[in-house]
Amino acid sequence: MWVADLESGHSEPLAPGLQPLDYDISADGKQVVMEAEDREGKPRIWLAPFDRQSAPRQVPNVEGRQAIFGPSGEIFFRRTEGSSGFVYRVRPDGTGLRKALEQPVFALTGVSPDGRWIEAWSSLPGNK
Repeated sequence: MWVADLESGHSEPLAPGLQPLDYDISADGKQVVMEAEDREGKPRIWLAPFDRQSAPRQVPNVEGRQAIFGPSGEIFFRRTEGSSGFVYRVRPDGTGLRKALEQPVFALTGVSPDGRWIEAWSSLPGNK
């Protein structure tokens, strides 16, 4: 993932050494949350500031995919449990981890601006 200054044309990697598979930009445009695999191939969630004043940091103890910022700065993501995926939420420091939705989902695609709604792909209840 690269960032570019459109006025100067200068560009550089946002998170050297990481190969993001998916990402989301915060509402204030100051940081990005991204999914990148660790050395064992497990999907981890990382945060990186666009100003590059600090290094990207991994959200501790979180394994998941399709990370999206919620309106209050929480991170929503899809986590696999057995053969199903569920939407979870966590604070950027790794605290407050909890399931956000009891319905299994195939993909997490969005969170409403007020945080009341989750947009995800799922089978109809009763269908597998």
